[in-house]
Amino acid sequence: MIVNADQYGTFQLDEEFLAPYRARPVRWGFGALSWVTYKRTYSREGEEWWQTGRRVIEGMMTVQRVHCLEQRLPWYANEARALAQEAYERLWEFKWTPPGRGLWIMGTPFMYERGGAALNNCGFISTKDIASGYAGPFMWMLHMTMLGVGAGFDTRGKGTMRIVQPQRLPEPHVIGDSREGVG
Repeated sequence: MIVNADQYGTFQLDEEFLAPYRARPVRWGFGALSWVTYKRTYSREGEEWWQTGRRVIEGMMTVQRVHCLEQRLPWYANEARALAQEAYERLWEFKWTPPGRGLWIMGTPFMYERGGAALNNCGFISTKDIASGYAGPFMWMLHMTMLGVGAGFDTRGKGTMRIVQPQRLPEPHVIGDSREGVG
């Protein structure tokens, strides 16, 4: 699902709430090892921990806000702000963290533009209907693996289609060097 943040707007933490965290020291659990792992793996474009926390919490709350508005569910801004601030404080203190993929992709333009699949460690697809949509499972698995998602499948479609070798080979098709295969 692509999060339509442009239409509904993104959730923003208040600057005055974030101000004390900018200078507050981070208590890394394993000291320099934790800091190096964070900087190498989860920090985007030189983010500091307070900025990563902001991106993650704002992304999380934006997803919830868009879901509520699209589904015509109530959205209570004051309650959401209080929840976001509590979540941020607990994240800051390492009382909880999202999975590593959540630290890496949550709240980024990539997630808003291309969906949250990259937030998942693994996925699954059935081959049951492979005879009517033979490329579908393979395209889905390729897309998921390009996002770093482990892709599993079943063999329910086994024996439902016959593969025939073409009489002549088609002209070579050059696939562009991008995630989408263009360009």
